[in-house]
Amino acid sequence: MPISILGLTRAKDNSQENLELTIDTLEDVALAEPLKASVKLVKYSHELLVAEVTLSAKVNVACDKCLSEFVQNLNTTFRFEFTDEPDESQWPITRDSHIDLIEPIRQEILFSLPTQNICQEECNGIA
Repeated sequence: MPISILGLTRAKDNSQENLELTIDTLEDVALAEPLKASVKLVKYSHELLVAEVTLSAKVNVACDKCLSEFVQNLNTTFRFEFTDEPDESQWPITRDSHIDLIEPIRQEILFSLPTQNICQEECNGIA
């Protein structure tokens, strides 16, 4: 889902743009319903654009004790840096002034999920 940032690239430093995204599917993430994300794009300089993302997602996961599937609610906020020449902690801006938020969001969701998924505190495991 490439997003055009042409208007921001031509704007003054510290200019902002707000977006609302709905993402139906993500690779390796079993979304229970479409993900909703609010994005604030801020141009800090000619070379640096920051995306501040607040998202709400419901992800289908398997309980580590009983193996039943349940929905894990995920509400989180994070930021990504985009630049023409990214290092390992940044994301690229394409030559035609687009950014793609799908992969950074996907990775952030995977990192944000608990390492141990338990359907409920009282789960006794496999009976």
